[in-house]
Amino acid sequence: MEDKQARFLQSKTKENLMRAFAGESQAASRYTIAAGLARKQEQKAIENLFLFTAGQERTHASLFYHAMEELSGQTIHVDGTYPVDLYPDLLSHLKAAQHNEEQEWHVDYARFAQEAREEEFPLLAKLFTSVANVERVHSERFGRYARQVERGEFYLSKEPAQWICLHCGLVVESTAAPAHCALCRAPQGFFFRRNENPDQ
Repeated sequence: MEDKQARFLQSKTKENLMRAFAGESQAASRYTIAAGLARKQEQKAIENLFLFTAGQERTHASLFYHAMEELSGQTIHVDGTYPVDLYPDLLSHLKAAQHNEEQEWHVDYARFAQEAREEEFPLLAKLFTSVANVERVHSERFGRYARQVERGEFYLSKEPAQWICLHCGLVVESTAAPAHCALCRAPQGFFFRRNENPDQ
C-alpha cells in the first residue's frame, strides 16, 4: 500500500487528475455562461443544452477531485492550457464546445488513460476512459445542434416532427416549430424537437 501511495505521489496521473478537475470545472463555468447568453436571446432549448451539459461536467470534476483524496492538504502544481470562449452568438459557443469536447476525449483523456495504465493505476485509467466516452457524446450533441443552427434548420424539419414547448409542455406536430406557443405564447426559442432532448 505504501509503495502504491509513493508511486502515486510521484506520478503523472496525479497531475493529470488535477488537470482534468480544472478542465471540467472550467467547462461547467463556460457552459453556464453560454446558457446565460441563450437565456437573453430567448433560446430556451439551447440554454437547457448548455445547463444540462454543465451539470455533467461538474459531476466529472467531482469524480476527478475525489480521486485525489489521499493528497488532501497538499498543493499540486500543474501547467495547462484552457480556452477562452466569449462570443456574441450562440453558434460560435456551440462550435467551440464541440471542439473542446473533441479535444478532451480524443486527445487529453486518451493520453491520461494511457499514462495511468503505464503507471499501473488501472482504476484511474478506467475513470479517464469512462469520462472520455461521455465527452464524446457531448461533442457529437454540440456538433448536431451547431449544424442545425448554422443551416437554419434548428426550428425546421424536412419531415413532420413533434415539437414540445419547454414552458408549458404543448406538443405540436409540424415541419417547423411554431413562432409562438398556441397555449402559453412562449416564443419559438422555447421549442425543441421531442427526440432532441439533451438528456437523450
